[in-house]
Amino acid sequence: PTFLDVEISRLDGGLVGAEESLRNMIKTQLIPQLLSSLTGTTLGSFPIPSIDLSGMLPGLPPGTSISVDIQQVLRSHAYDIVSGWVK
Repeated sequence: PTFLDVEISRLDGGLVGAEESLRNMIKTQLIPQLLSSLTGTTLGSFPIPSIDLSGMLPGLPPGTSISVDIQQVLRSHAYDIVSGWVK
């Protein structure tokens, strides 16, 4: 079994209040895609896929998605920390 936790420390703008929804999308969509892309391959540079929101929330136009613009990756006290912007 794989255990990963996602913590969102702060959201700005129109995403304020959506921490739990974004956290769930990352855990249920983004992380499984990343793990499946790493299986049997060499760890290296890989794109982080965008998350399609149009089928998840009623009223959103088709093709509406969010993605992460990574600014920094670091390791601190046994944690890998990825920081960036949601776009």
